[in-house]
Amino acid sequence: MKRTLRLLLAILALVAPQAAFAAMDHAAHGGTVAHEEVVDGIKATFSITSIADEMRSKGLAVPKGMKETHHLSAGFKAAGSGNALTTGLVAIRIQGPGQAGEPQELVAMDGHFGIDLDLSRPGQYGIMCRFVLEDGKKRQAMFRYQVK
Repeated sequence: MKRTLRLLLAILALVAPQAAFAAMDHAAHGGTVAHEEVVDGIKATFSITSIADEMRSKGLAVPKGMKETHHLSAGFKAAGSGNALTTGLVAIRIQGPGQAGEPQELVAMDGHFGIDLDLSRPGQYGIMCRFVLEDGKKRQAMFRYQVK
């Protein structure tokens, strides 16, 4: 529990300066846009960032024994107006090398939803995201992500 809290605080320290830029394209923050699609009037953008690379770029040491290797962020905007949608419930299920596909809830973070993941094994990961935003409508997006 303490390790998870420390890791969350480290990620928040990396994300907090970006709070002023929450409405911007998050691809500019170093993550790779893994998938974008419009689902029932909502533009969903999923970015994946290597935690180790991001910490090194900020001059921080990677904690020893850290299990999580990547940060997934999910941003949602109204397709028509472009307004960011920042409240709701977002969960993912990942299937891939060494993962059984247990559902995991994303945490609301300054303009997007995020979660730290263990994508340490090379191979292809299938990611399914279900989300319920401010309008209460259930939506789903699926994509694949390759780790080399």
